[in-house]
Amino acid sequence: MPEHAQKFSVIPAVNCVDFSCVRRQVDIATGFFEKGEDAWVHIDVADGAFTYNRLWNNPDELEKLADENPGMQFEVHLMVERPEDVVRSWIQGGANRIIVHLETLGDIHLPHSENNQRKKLAAILDQCRAANRELVLASNPETPPASLSPYFDELQWFLVLGVHPGMSGQRFQLASLEKIKFIRAHRPDAVIEVDGGMNDKTARLAKDAGANIIIAANYIFSSENEEKAFQALKEVGSLIGE
Repeated sequence: MPEHAQKFSVIPAVNCVDFSCVRRQVDIATGFFEKGEDAWVHIDVADGAFTYNRLWNNPDELEKLADENPGMQFEVHLMVERPEDVVRSWIQGGANRIIVHLETLGDIHLPHSENNQRKKLAAILDQCRAANRELVLASNPETPPASLSPYFDELQWFLVLGVHPGMSGQRFQLASLEKIKFIRAHRPDAVIEVDGGMNDKTARLAKDAGANIIIAANYIFSSENEEKAFQALKEVGSLIGE
């Protein structure tokens, strides 16, 4: 069994416009995990500039969540135009893992943009390392897989977005599977998260392509039984070669 297949996991994603919704869904998610289990929640943050919509965006309130849920760890998905300006606030608020988008570091289509991207990423990475936080590099569906190549040496964690950044409930773009395969082929020990349009079928496709972690919001929190939906995704990890 490949190394990445042994580490398959599911993280519930909170995609909310206000704190009351965030708090309610985090409270539901705490029931998904056994006592002592490695429990994570993925929280979407959108500024309405990098994204078409605006989502909850308050690191001070994250600190309240962390205090209320001491057994829960939070990865914060920063879908914002200038992540370098807010990373420190989210770390101080209690984020255990930070996700930033390659596209927010500079226009990937402009000449010489890679140098600017690397400088911004280095500044963010320094802040994360100083706080002993993992940094995850995300990319949109239309971003070519090869655009990630310059970062394989310095980063191990990557998030493949299977939908356009912003609201949950979108359909997974199957072309994203090629990006997962590309990352796995060029960085075999990578931890690959897949976010957007995940259900029991698309999660299986993502896993077979090489993903370690499935991120799901709508499939879980729009179902009649959230825990049952979460467990259905976890069961994808036990499906090998079927």
